[in-house]
Amino acid sequence: MATKKVLILVRSNMKEEVPNLGIDHAMGAMAVFLEDVEFQATVAFINSGVLNCMKGQKFLDVYGVEGVENVIKLALASDVRIVACKEDLEKYGISEEMLTDAKELGVETGIEVLPWEKINEEIKEADYVLFF
Repeated sequence: MATKKVLILVRSNMKEEVPNLGIDHAMGAMAVFLEDVEFQATVAFINSGVLNCMKGQKFLDVYGVEGVENVIKLALASDVRIVACKEDLEKYGISEEMLTDAKELGVETGIEVLPWEKINEEIKEADYVLFF
């Protein structure tokens, strides 16, 4: 069975619906059933998109928009790989302890922190790349 890699880059911050759409596309890719193809979806948060990865944010109270924390948790529970750019996390002062996880859902795998160089390699290796 062939594996197709889908990489979704989320550059938008939490003030928009865009991060939700990126994660929805990743979960949709994981749900596609083709006879000879398996999809592996990765959502990579880069630039100000890394702000979406912080746990405990009050999106609705501050911006009037539902945040993506619960969607990230569901994606992790659905075997969607979530990564965040190390350099961008450092730029915004976000530590790994501040990142959303899905432990309450029984998921041990959380958001992976990768350097931009590694994310860039994954972009080149992906069969499909979407930008949000």
